[in-house]
Amino acid sequence: MTAWAAVDHSAARDVFRRHEDLTKDPRHWPAFADGSIPPTWPLLPVVVGGGFLHEDGAAHRRHRGLVGTAFQRVSVAGLRPAIERIADELLNRLDADRPTDVDLREAFAAPLPIRVICTVLGVPADIMTGLRSAFEQLVTPPEHPDDIPAAKAEIDRVLARLITDKRARPGADLTTRLIEARDEEGRLTEQELIETLFLIMIAGHETTINVLASAIRRLAEHPAVLDAVRAGTLGWDAVVEETLRLDPSVRYALMRYATRRLDIGGVTIKKGDPVIVATLAAGRDPGQHERPEEFDPSRSTVTTHVAFGHGVHHCLGSALARQEAAIALERLFTRFDVSLAARPECIASIPIHGPQVLLSRLKAREPAPTAAQPA
Repeated sequence: MTAWAAVDHSAARDVFRRHEDLTKDPRHWPAFADGSIPPTWPLLPVVVGGGFLHEDGAAHRRHRGLVGTAFQRVSVAGLRPAIERIADELLNRLDADRPTDVDLREAFAAPLPIRVICTVLGVPADIMTGLRSAFEQLVTPPEHPDDIPAAKAEIDRVLARLITDKRARPGADLTTRLIEARDEEGRLTEQELIETLFLIMIAGHETTINVLASAIRRLAEHPAVLDAVRAGTLGWDAVVEETLRLDPSVRYALMRYATRRLDIGGVTIKKGDPVIVATLAAGRDPGQHERPEEFDPSRSTVTTHVAFGHGVHHCLGSALARQEAAIALERLFTRFDVSLAARPECIASIPIHGPQVLLSRLKAREPAPTAAQPA
């Protein structure tokens, strides 16, 4: 399939904010409406599924508002102790096992956000762990086209069972609040409830995994930056923002469709044409950033990126993702020196960006001197 791509910062923001001219509703895409897109098209689940992610107008406001209200009750600052505890448990395990080489993506960057989003949702972590391969089949090229609908069907089946269990045993969590909105207020259909949980789950762990893994990689490759952070010259938040700029978890934001003929960046887009945002390219726009390919958390434009989108579809979980990454990086690099055992290869994916494997060597750091222990 052919689509226009916004590849610089200005065009990316323009596409994100023109939600009336560029709808997320695939019914405005002629190739989808006339059946040209087969049900086995590999990108179909990330173009169609995900509830309000692919809605606009009143429907989007209704569903996003509902989730946003429920999400706001989850105190991001209040989750700090849980995130710190999870990070320390994972690092304790690495310290006890003392592997020669360890894949920090799978041993640390992945389990941390999975366990955090399960805490927010109030679901057992083994449910998310069991669905990992199904989620990953939706964002990476499958071996067989039939794997895509099969993976989505498995996710829907597990989520339907989860909703049944939660109805029987509600709790003070986001899943229970969404079920109450469905059962008591009638603000969601059963399928919308499943799609909303699907969206929160996949967005709540897949993107954070990759930004955390990318940040670990960049700090391992740039010891001077890490020294500056440890000395207090730079903050962990700045490291996270620079990683989001240089290595956003979303390589391409899919898809939007022109509801009328319009001009963007001097290009004429016809009605019905699909448009995507090249988030990775936009973060490396030389018109926006000096030395855009360099990892430099001290740059003045460190927060000038569209890694979490822009406008009405801006990521609801951005504050949580930022906090998770900053805490995880601080805990890891306070406890260990990290060196890369192999050059990381990027994930083979259109929508997702990050290292496929992060093979690393860990060396325990000496405890910082206290007042009773002169440096």
